Amino acid sequence: MTSLRKFDTGSLRLPHAPNATERWLRRIFVEDWSLKLLALAITLGIWFVVTGQRTPIKRQFRGVHLNFNVPTGIEIGNNPAEEVAVTLSGPQSDLERINARDLVANVDVTDRKPGQRVIQLTPGHTQIDLPNGVRLEAIEPTSVSLKLEPLAARELQVEPRIEGTLPNEFELGQVIVTPDKVKVSGPASHVFAQQKVPTETISIEGRRESFDVPETAIYIADQKS
Repeated sequence: MTSLRKFDTGSLRLPHAPNATERWLRRIFVEDWSLKLLALAITLGIWFVVTGQRTPIKRQFRGVHLNFNVPTGIEIGNNPAEEVAVTLSGPQSDLERINARDLVANVDVTDRKPGQRVIQLTPGHTQIDLPNGVRLEAIEPTSVSLKLEPLAARELQVEPRIEGTLPNEFELGQVIVTPDKVKVSGPASHVFAQQKVPTETISIEGRRESFDVPETAIYIADQKS
C-alpha cells in the first residue's frame, strides 16, 4: 500500500528576478569594487595634493629692492643697504610664483626730520605689493641707518680735462667751455663739498690746429650730487 506524506512549504521562498531598483543598488554597492577603490584612491590623492598646495608655509626671498619714501625737500646723504631679505608666508603654489627681483620693499620715513636716523624695518612699517593670501613676516636686516639732509642746489665751474702732447712747435692756447657752469643738486653736505665739475678726458695728442668737441660729458664722482 502506497502512503502519502504531506510537506509543509509555507516557509520556502522561490527565487525571483531583481527589479530595476535592486539592479541599480547592486551595481553601486556590489559590482566593480576594484574600479571604485581605484577611483577613491585617485580622488584622495588629488585632494591631498591640492590641500598641501594651499597649506601656508614660510619662505625667505633675498635680493628684494629697498626703497625709502622721504619728506619733500629731503635727500638721503649716506649709502644705506639697497637690498633686503624678506620672509613671506602663504600657500606654496603662490610663493612659487614670486620672484624676489620683482618685489620692492617701501619704507615711509616722511615723518622723520633731518639728521642721523635709525629706521626699524618691520612688517608693520614696510609695504610690499603681494598676492592675496601672502603675508610679510620678517625683514633682514631689521634696521638701517639713514642720514637725512636738506636738498641743496648750486652752480659749479666746469673744468676741462686735457691729455696728450702737442708737437714741439705748438703750445696749448685758450680752452673755452660752453656752458662754463652747470647746476647740481643733492644732499647739502655732498653739494657743498664739490668745487668743480670735470669733463671726460679730451685728447690733444698730435694736434696742429684748433678744434671743437661738440659734446663732452661731465664727470661727477659723488653720485649723490
